[in-house]
Amino acid sequence: MVDQTIEQYIESFPNSTFPKQEGEPTYEKIKTIHKLAAENTASVETTCGGGQHGYLAIILDPNTYHTLTGETFMAPANPGLVPIIAGVTRTAAIAAQENAHKEHLREYKEFKAVSKAILQLTTNAFEAKYMRHLYNPYTGYNNTTPLQVFQHLFQIYGKITELELIENEQKMKMPWNQDEPIETVFYQIMC
Repeated sequence: MVDQTIEQYIESFPNSTFPKQEGEPTYEKIKTIHKLAAENTASVETTCGGGQHGYLAIILDPNTYHTLTGETFMAPANPGLVPIIAGVTRTAAIAAQENAHKEHLREYKEFKAVSKAILQLTTNAFEAKYMRHLYNPYTGYNNTTPLQVFQHLFQIYGKITELELIENEQKMKMPWNQDEPIETVFYQIMC
């Protein structure tokens, strides 16, 4: 399989662009971008983290990911450029180790590319001045993860206001048609 570029991942995502969030980030603005990022990361199939949630762990802290999925996500480690052939001389065993190394390298590159794609979309959605703390003048955001960006934004700007609490309480108290499925109530509360 040919490695995909960051741009190819972005084009393949269900949300290939994130709307620009003007002004200071708010809880609602951050949550909107976080949901889009979640849909994108979950859309890329992987066997990591149980294999059912794609790369959703890229934007969730480990405890939240485990609570949501019941699984532990282990990010693929860099296996190095060449396989380490440990004490085998049989051609079949060497070939098996080389194939395993190729697959580990592919997974690692995929994980990094998806992370960078989400990072690019997320950092472009907010004005740079709200993420200066994460930006390095020499490396840009290259040593920053999407999770770190969201943690920063939620911690600094994601305060829920009294008005938002009141609006949420009103949503929970809205009448519900008992002939509708219970999911209707859950959706009403979540959105």
